[in-house]
Amino acid sequence: MKLNFFGEEEFSTHFGQELVFKKFEKSVAKMFDATLKILEQNRKLFTVSVNFVSENEIKELNRVHRKKDVSTDVLSFPNLNIKFENIDDIIMLRKITKEDFKIDLCLKTKTLNLGDIYLSPAYVMKQAVELGNTLDREVKYLLLHGFLHLFGFDHECEDDKVIMRGFEEMVLPQKMEVEDSVEVYDDSPLIIEKTAEELLAEETVGVAPKRDPKLKTKTKKAK
Repeated sequence: MKLNFFGEEEFSTHFGQELVFKKFEKSVAKMFDATLKILEQNRKLFTVSVNFVSENEIKELNRVHRKKDVSTDVLSFPNLNIKFENIDDIIMLRKITKEDFKIDLCLKTKTLNLGDIYLSPAYVMKQAVELGNTLDREVKYLLLHGFLHLFGFDHECEDDKVIMRGFEEMVLPQKMEVEDSVEVYDDSPLIIEKTAEELLAEETVGVAPKRDPKLKTKTKKAK
């Protein structure tokens, strides 16, 4: 997977005393790879962008895209044009086709752009203190949460929330150290026999949650 990080200055301004940007990048990439393995996705197939922004910027994004004029911790903007209507859909598996990413193919890298995650370090710093979480765990949990939103996971109702939380716990159990939890799901390498370009040439290009009813398209909006 190609993972793009933006906003190093914003990250370092607020997290610099506890987290090292380059080291953190690698750790998050490993966590996302672990998540893709659990979801049975090909790790070479996708591109994701992580953006560290100011509290004012994320407030504006929240106002424009969610009609909520307040700051928040993390926002996701998925490009996957499917919507799951039943909690069982997200447990089953179906093939994702190129049609699910009509305008989100990166011609340069030959990967599918899952979407963007925006996180406000200033907001998250305060939230970690309030919740009594370590900064490392709080940031990784929020990025994982945002990453799952890009695949269609949601928490609009309690049942969906339970499903999403279950996948979060598989990658980042509360009672385990972050690095150890990632290693649990990255201890055996995923064998990739085809490149992303070869996969994109085929009719189907990946695996994701399956559903029986017709897929419902949705507009691109923040989660």
